[in-house]
Amino acid sequence: MSFLLVKIVGVTQHLLPHVERNDTIADVKDRCYVTPVRKGGIMMMGKRFLALGLTVAMTGSLLAGCGSAGTESSAGASAGSSESGRSGNENAKVELELFSTKTENADILQQMIDGFMEKNPDIKITLTSESDAATVLKTRLTKNDVPELIAMGGDSNYTELQSAGVLLDLSGEDFISEVQSAYLKMLYDVNVDKEQKAYGVPYATNASGVLYNEDLFAQAGVEVPQTWSEFQDVVIQLQEAGITPFELTFADSWTCLPPWNSMAPVIPAENFTDERKEGKTAFTGTHEEVLEKYLWLLDYAQDDFMGTTYTDGNAAFANGAAAMMINGNWAISEFLNTNPDMNKMYPIDWTV
Repeated sequence: MSFLLVKIVGVTQHLLPHVERNDTIADVKDRCYVTPVRKGGIMMMGKRFLALGLTVAMTGSLLAGCGSAGTESSAGASAGSSESGRSGNENAKVELELFSTKTENADILQQMIDGFMEKNPDIKITLTSESDAATVLKTRLTKNDVPELIAMGGDSNYTELQSAGVLLDLSGEDFISEVQSAYLKMLYDVNVDKEQKAYGVPYATNASGVLYNEDLFAQAGVEVPQTWSEFQDVVIQLQEAGITPFELTFADSWTCLPPWNSMAPVIPAENFTDERKEGKTAFTGTHEEVLEKYLWLLDYAQDDFMGTTYTDGNAAFANGAAAMMINGNWAISEFLNTNPDMNKMYPIDWTV
């Protein structure tokens, strides 16, 4: 799912219960109170897990899966789980696990969980937030140890779950009509064959771009660029001032995407995506400029960018190791966790 806006919608009233294979919507509602989602909001109900061994590398949607029968939470199965979600509602009749693949939003999710449990004393929710979430979750899925709720991205990994029959079709539910049509279209687009069914509800959107350290810009005497040529000038001036222009974290391969995704939608022809789907065009002949600019960025990154992890790179950037980082709004909380006094950071909005 392509997320274009920086917006997080509260879903404290949309956490879902344990779901059995033959459950109806009525059965599920009997176990847990579910209110209509707010506009811009994602939630997915799961049927029993049907396919094993799926790779689930995730970024930003909320998926409700289904674990084994019963109400006992399986959160203790994996090391590194967040313990904070274990407090409260100790006598709950229903226990759920929310497995989040984004450690940076664990505090926010825990606040949502606490608010939900306060209003629903019969339900206990445990948050699991792993630093190596994709590997941990994949291992658990192969053992049919599926969390009841999974926060993940609306990407090919979601498509695998949807195509495997893991998710419950929510299209007939009243709250689906509260979701903006643009978000539903994005949801349909990641279904196999663009099936017009809602197996989930978008709950958050993100934005990626260039984040910069205002103090280092001031130190080098440069201002925020407005065009690509100005951007190039700023990068060179930063390097001449002895400041590393970019901190990149390619040891975690998914971080290779934000630089590409920030340029690829705007440099090729506007109708490229539609024509590519119809087999009328290809990346060859349309994306050379994107690649050229991408490779140029690499020349101005730190020496070990291929060996730097996302976690280490975020910490380094927060401590002033580089002037810019090309990533998304999800990284900002990581910077502030490392250095709460770091000066203002803004996304740079310039014309390529």
